[in-house]
Amino acid sequence: ESKTGLVVSYDSLSPAILSVFRIKGIEVCDGETKIPVLSIRKANLSYNLLRLLSGDIQGAFSKLTISGITLEYDAMKSSRVVEKLMTLLSSSGENPLEISSTEKTAEDKAPASISLPFAIDIRDVNLHYRDNLMDVLVSFNDIAVSDTASQGFLSAQGNGLSRVILQEAVLASLPLELQKSVKDISIIFSFEASILPQLDGSTAGFTLASVSTTDFSLARTSFFGEYNQGNVTVSTMQGNIPLWLMAEMNLDASQLQVHAQMDEFDPFSLLRMRREIPLLEKIRGTTISGNYEFQLDTKSLAFDYEAVGGIFLPEQLLSVDLLKGGL
Repeated sequence: ESKTGLVVSYDSLSPAILSVFRIKGIEVCDGETKIPVLSIRKANLSYNLLRLLSGDIQGAFSKLTISGITLEYDAMKSSRVVEKLMTLLSSSGENPLEISSTEKTAEDKAPASISLPFAIDIRDVNLHYRDNLMDVLVSFNDIAVSDTASQGFLSAQGNGLSRVILQEAVLASLPLELQKSVKDISIIFSFEASILPQLDGSTAGFTLASVSTTDFSLARTSFFGEYNQGNVTVSTMQGNIPLWLMAEMNLDASQLQVHAQMDEFDPFSLLRMRREIPLLEKIRGTTISGNYEFQLDTKSLAFDYEAVGGIFLPEQLLSVDLLKGGL
């Protein structure tokens, strides 16, 4: 507690001699405010006693099942915990995660290897984040992680939903007509990933099955991600909508690039309205074509962009009466 500012407790610990090790009611609290940060309803670790007694540690444990995880973080109340953890990590005066190029050995330069000694099944996960801009709740119904040794990669899949509530500080910056429409956003998603032992070549698929508010919804959208030699790439998967997006992040150089290609892309082919919003109805029929690129240095925040394309504006947007009234 003195180092991290966190207090860890649990309700019960009950090992079953032959098969399962159980722990219930795990809770991690802010030691000063007593506000819960993490709670786990129960965790079961299945094992084979005979293998354990014979010294086969690798083969003794078969599955870890964790149920009822709740992670709470309020940036306005619990920031001291993060600050204390960051201070602890940097207490040596250097970033403990970094090794200077002159100090790196051949072993240090070798890529990390990821593997699991047993399968992991995580059920009923709730992540709650809140600050002065938004209140976000992400709930996972089920997350399964397994090590497919025969095929040489780690497999993960899961699904869930999210709710994003924008705070007044954000809503006040939006046109009044849109504030109610975007205040409360619901998202249904699923994902699957294949993680290779050395990370390079690892891939992931992410699908937004539904993104909706009281007034609009977005068409189903899928993304594909890949990691290779310090580069993370995420792109939309081709569908019926003439829009392609790709974001590429170089983790070593801290460089972010975003590309967009459109061919007579109509935003309303992606955005579906449940009621007419005059502000948005004025731009219905607008189409966008061309290639667009944005680059950002995430350390210095220096940026650059390039745009080659055009926008077709509908007749009603260019009418004299609308221009006099303003957009």
